[in-house]
Amino acid sequence: MFISRRANSPARFSTSSSVSSRSMDYRSLPPDIRCTALVGRFLQSWAMAEAALGEVMTKALGLSSLVSAIVRVNVTLAAKVHIVRTLLSIEAVMPLDYKEKADKMLEGYSNYTWARNMMAHNFFRAKGDAVEFHVVQAKGKISIPERSWSVEDFDAANDTLMGYTKEFSALARKITRLPSAKEEEIKDFLSPLLTTLGHPLPMGELAGLASFGPLYPLPQSSHDSGSSPAKREKGAQMCAATRRKQKALKYVKLSSAQKRALREKGEPP
Repeated sequence: MFISRRANSPARFSTSSSVSSRSMDYRSLPPDIRCTALVGRFLQSWAMAEAALGEVMTKALGLSSLVSAIVRVNVTLAAKVHIVRTLLSIEAVMPLDYKEKADKMLEGYSNYTWARNMMAHNFFRAKGDAVEFHVVQAKGKISIPERSWSVEDFDAANDTLMGYTKEFSALARKITRLPSAKEEEIKDFLSPLLTTLGHPLPMGELAGLASFGPLYPLPQSSHDSGSSPAKREKGAQMCAATRRKQKALKYVKLSSAQKRALREKGEPP
């Protein structure tokens, strides 16, 4: 699969199978209705592709339908792509070559947002058989590039978005839930963050705070948490240093009288 794009033209999506929805003769419509219908079809196809991308995130994180709906509506498209690409990188079951192709596909989809933004945020009108977009670019310099899409351009763009929808749906079926990722590597990476006041915090407990459910089975006791004595000692030292810093900060904020009272008691700052 690959994405290619000429300047100001729709991307073209190539997969192993033919993807098309050109079942309507848009040229037979009146110009004003045709341009509105073409833009509307593009935005609907974009919404379907983004929904399919959301299913990948939902499956990998093991979100419930309700939590998924809340997360999706509050996460930008760019963030969704970053999340899914990261989850894909730590997924431990899918073949590496498939993951690499999927990552390139996600990058291509993210780079195609220029077309979605043009459709959603700019005035457009019929111009002959085409649709003309009035785009103003004003970042340091102002320019008004000519953006005009033919029916064929819209057909190609729609095929591209249908291709993304199909590939994202396939990825959602194949990707595994997060616990099957490179678990030990993740534990080692996060271990400093999961140690508070010298006591290892179970990873499942941390995940539960985000209402995503436990990512890992909770240990029976702190001695069974899977961390080595050296790591526990290092965590305890880090926490002791943090407590000293906090105490020092509190001392700085005390009044002169309070500081004098502490010195008279023989308590160190």
